[in-house]
Amino acid sequence: MCTVSYIPLSNNNYILTSNRDESYDRTEVIFPSIKPIDQKIIVFPKDKKAGGTWIACDNNGLSICLLNGALEYHKHMPPYKKSRGLVLLEAFNFKNPIDFIENYNFIDIEPFTLIFCNSKNNLELIEFFWNGNEKKYNKIDDTKPKIWSSATLYSQEIVIIKNKRFDKFTKQTQDFDTEKIRNFHKGSNNKNTDDSYLIDLGFVGTISITNIEKKDNSFNIVYEDLISEAIKKDNIDIV
Repeated sequence: MCTVSYIPLSNNNYILTSNRDESYDRTEVIFPSIKPIDQKIIVFPKDKKAGGTWIACDNNGLSICLLNGALEYHKHMPPYKKSRGLVLLEAFNFKNPIDFIENYNFIDIEPFTLIFCNSKNNLELIEFFWNGNEKKYNKIDDTKPKIWSSATLYSQEIVIIKNKRFDKFTKQTQDFDTEKIRNFHKGSNNKNTDDSYLIDLGFVGTISITNIEKKDNSFNIVYEDLISEAIKKDNIDIV
């Protein structure tokens, strides 16, 4: 849950992509996993061990993506109340992202970042940060590409390098699609290098890449398991 990109497309469409950097004992994933909440249907890759997720979308036009950590590096200090991946799923219980931000109880949750792409009416892009004590959110220009990197794994120097590569990629690329963006998220495929977004730290590595593409009245989801090299796809209609 450590590198996320947003690519705007025409007609309020977009592609949201996440590199999942996680412990190698968390590689078992159920995809697609489907969860009904009231009149909503949520589709997501499910972490089999913790039960949560790092990226999901629903049939009301909302997609959410998680990054571990907020704006600055923090020390891991368990126990925590619940997994951040469960918090993401619980965000779909609320009327909209702002309702969740204002009313959810974040006390005793480890710091995290959530990216909301809400296309229920007009497209709205929101970044939300919880640092363990305070919450902060910003509305982002949804017409411009954007990339986020987890503060728990990447230094500011590496973030600057990644941002420059992303800026170059978005300026030089035409006709974006999920495959082009997944290839960008892999870089050279050589882990731990400046020209790659893949990492391998021995105990933690990039284990998957997930795209959510909003295409008019539907979401197309592509899950690529980098361990087994399997690619799975699903879609959900927006009502």
